[in-house]
Amino acid sequence: MDQLIESFPFGAVFAAAAAVACYRTVVLQSRGRTLKLWQLSIAPFFGGVAGATMLYRASLATPCLAAWSLVLIGGAVIGAATVRSVPLQVDHVFRLIRVNWGMDGALAALVILLGACAGALFGVFGNNMLVWACATAIAAGSCAGLLGGRAWALGKRVLYAVDNSLAGS
Repeated sequence: MDQLIESFPFGAVFAAAAAVACYRTVVLQSRGRTLKLWQLSIAPFFGGVAGATMLYRASLATPCLAAWSLVLIGGAVIGAATVRSVPLQVDHVFRLIRVNWGMDGALAALVILLGACAGALFGVFGNNMLVWACATAIAAGSCAGLLGGRAWALGKRVLYAVDNSLAGS
C-alpha cells in the first residue's frame, strides 16, 4: 500500500485539476457574462499552474525549461496583440466588463486540459515519457501565455476606458 501511495502521480492529478479549473473559467467567461476586472486573471493563473506542474513533471530539463519560457513569452505577446479586436462593454461606475471572447481562448484552455489529462493518465498507468511530458508542458505554457497576455491587455484596455470616462466627467 505504501508503494502505491509513493508511486501515485499527485503532480499529474494536480495539473489536471488546475487545467479543469482553467477550462471552466474560460468557458464561463466566453459566454458573455458580466465580470469584475480581477476575474480575468483566474484562467491564466490556473493555466500557468497546470503548465508549470507539467514542466516540473518533465524534470525541469534545461532545454525544456528554455523552450517553455520562450513560448510562454511568445504566447503572451500574441495574446496581448489579439485583444484589440475583442468586443468589450465596460460599466464605468462599478468597473464591470462584458467580453465576447472568440473561440481561441477556449481552444487554448482545451489544449492545456488535454495535455494535463493525458499526462495524468500516463502517470497513473506508470508510463513516464520525458519527451512527451516536455512537449505537453511547452504546449500548455504557450496557451497559458496566450490567456495571460489577453487578460493583461484587456485589463489595461478596461482601465484606460474607465480613466478616460472619469476624466471626461
